[in-house]
Amino acid sequence: MTSMAKLLLALLLLQSPVDLVNVLQIDLDRLRTTLTPPTITVRTADVLQTVLNTAPSGTTIRLQPGTYNVNLVLPAGKSGIVIRSDAPDPILSKPWVQPSDVNNAWATLLPLDPSLPVIATQAGAHDYLLQMLEIGPNLALPDRALIYLGDFNQSSLSQVPNRIDIDRCYIHGSDAHGGLRGVSLNTQNSTISRSYISNFWFEGQDSQAIGIYTGPGPYLISNNYLEGSGENILIGGVDTRNAGMTPSDITVTGNYFYKPQAWRSKPGSVKNLFELKNARRASITYNVFDGSWIDAQVGHGIVFTVRDQNGTAPWTTISDVVFRGNIVKNVEGSAFNLLGLDDTPNKSSLQGLRVTIDNNLILGANRGLQSSAGFRPTTFTHNTVIGCVNTVVFFYGTPFPAGQFWLTDNVLAGGMYGIFGDAVGSGTPAFTTFAPQSTAVANVIEGAVGPYPAGNYPIVAGALAARLDALHHYLGTETSTDGRPLGADVDDIMRRIPWAIQ
Repeated sequence: MTSMAKLLLALLLLQSPVDLVNVLQIDLDRLRTTLTPPTITVRTADVLQTVLNTAPSGTTIRLQPGTYNVNLVLPAGKSGIVIRSDAPDPILSKPWVQPSDVNNAWATLLPLDPSLPVIATQAGAHDYLLQMLEIGPNLALPDRALIYLGDFNQSSLSQVPNRIDIDRCYIHGSDAHGGLRGVSLNTQNSTISRSYISNFWFEGQDSQAIGIYTGPGPYLISNNYLEGSGENILIGGVDTRNAGMTPSDITVTGNYFYKPQAWRSKPGSVKNLFELKNARRASITYNVFDGSWIDAQVGHGIVFTVRDQNGTAPWTTISDVVFRGNIVKNVEGSAFNLLGLDDTPNKSSLQGLRVTIDNNLILGANRGLQSSAGFRPTTFTHNTVIGCVNTVVFFYGTPFPAGQFWLTDNVLAGGMYGIFGDAVGSGTPAFTTFAPQSTAVANVIEGAVGPYPAGNYPIVAGALAARLDALHHYLGTETSTDGRPLGADVDDIMRRIPWAIQ
């Protein structure tokens, strides 16, 4: 008797509506079991692209340990595909996977044709998860991206890959040859999480662990270890085809941005740790940014500079950025470099809007914050800046409009020149010329050469050390504007990133 005949017979023998519901539920459960897509186990001898092309939606493709030489293209028309190593999930000692977790138990993906990415997408590909894979390096042509998702030329949502996620992957260049870019992420609704992305340096070229250039987002970059000599993460830097392709709704949280000191011997590589050139609605919270020095540029830490890169995207802007709860340290340029309007000749952009920098701990920089054509408004509040060499705030170029700069409740080691305006000097003249009618109050400014507006707390050089404990809490009794302790909430920062190295 067929299963359909058995079902009809059961229906004829029913005594009540409840029986009907039960029989139908049993049959639906059996149908789901029958239709559940399989898990496919792949060996290194198999052709991975063929396996992927023929796998039904919902399939988990498990790669046995070994090396796979591929230029894998994620096809459109499928969904719910997981591609992962056929290995137990590692127990993470930090928020991200470690190279030691690979331990020869993972699949390693290398480029078959080194001129092409190891993994790329068809236009409109969606719903893929790449998990527990080792990817790279490209030894033959290290000046290529290992993972290239989406395309610089995409102009409509139907072309943009959607829900492409990377989790617990080890993506890397090589010690000897480096690599240009780990992930080029030009997508919608995508996440990179718990991954270790390292050794992306390239002499004389702009290299990144992650680059986001064109695509509407949202993007979540969380709990990763990131090495990139140009910028560990760069967002923008390619002219989008229209304003709808502006990278937007960006969350960057819980990551460790690092430049190894060994890269000092690789000239022409280092620029900064994190840069926005074209972005809307970005939240950068509870990360550590460690190490930037004078090389290809002057070694800034965090850069928010509006750039219509090639002069064909006048809608370029940066707006609604929150930078909160981070540690920025060991920076030879400025901890923050802000440019609210593209100042390149013959290029135009929209004015940058609404940047907030609050509750951050800055440990060692030539300058704290420098700004021209400031974001409207710019808020710098409840930060602790220690170890500035030159200036703690530096104004230059185009002034702020009246009332568009807020400097409140900070603890600032003022360096040699304190708060300084280009060609006008320190203190009140700097505000009058470059930030008129600004709100500058309740800031502790150590060693500064003032005078400063009323309501601030200048202290003599060397006095700050006695007011800090080992974790850089501020122990002074001065009053803030909101009743909170002055400077950064170090307990909050360390609670959220307990692995942070002081």
